[in-house]
Amino acid sequence: MADLRSACDYMTESIESPPERLILVGYSYGSLVVSQVAPHVSACAAFVMIAPPLGITLPLFGPRFSTPDAAASPKHKLALCAAQDQFCSVARFEEWACTLRSPAEHHIVLGREMQMPCCHGDHHHCHAPRRQRVHHFNLFGYLEEYLAPWVRSVFGCEPDALGQSSGEPVAEQEMAPVREIE
Repeated sequence: MADLRSACDYMTESIESPPERLILVGYSYGSLVVSQVAPHVSACAAFVMIAPPLGITLPLFGPRFSTPDAAASPKHKLALCAAQDQFCSVARFEEWACTLRSPAEHHIVLGREMQMPCCHGDHHHCHAPRRQRVHHFNLFGYLEEYLAPWVRSVFGCEPDALGQSSGEPVAEQEMAPVREIE
């Protein structure tokens, strides 16, 4: 946590042309660190917690990571969990995500539908749509599908335009129209 606080201080105080606002994003163990630090960093406009390992926090990290700071934070937040995450069940993630104070958004990443070729004599199941298995370690392949719309809804701009924006979340009525992604 001290490392993340130091990195935020460095970004906002020590570099030439520092950003006015930050978005903190953490994956796995890093999501727990972000959940503890982001609410207390004044330059942090919003934060993202990807694949928090809520099923192993106590045995692995002890009682120091319980995420109450994230739950109480009035900052915009996004939480994502893979449908077959090895370190957090969907039920546990949903229970935790429902404690996050608004404005908060959370998603279970299910995976893309794909058509399976027929490979056996029973044609009943041939070509039935199936979903790719999404777990803790391949969740990255799905992030843009969730992060880009969240950035648009919170900041009113495309993700690649964040650097030119004020970095402040916008109210829905103030949002600029955004282009649809195909």
